[in-house]
Amino acid sequence: MPINDYELTFGLATINPRNDILYSCSWKLWYMDQTLTIGTHGIDDGDHIKIAWRDVSDWKRPQFQKPKQANYTTIFTSGNTKLEAIFGERSYIRPWRLGQVLYL
Repeated sequence: MPINDYELTFGLATINPRNDILYSCSWKLWYMDQTLTIGTHGIDDGDHIKIAWRDVSDWKRPQFQKPKQANYTTIFTSGNTKLEAIFGERSYIRPWRLGQVLYL
């Protein structure tokens, strides 16, 4: 995908599910590739990235500590940084309040 001047300056995020269609009220293991390309402005040390979704949904809350339990979520980076993920009930503005916050 070609990158335009705006994306080159401020960055670009893409989200690509690896699964088939997800249906409401169903349970399924879901894999998703998220790629964030940082622009020339970069991200400051100690800053964060938010991934928000609508709070009117049947999505369960992600958890990051117990791999054998439901809703376990992993994150990783190919960059030279440490990531810390948390889930917030009010991470963003209505109606996108639910979200993961990735601290760099």
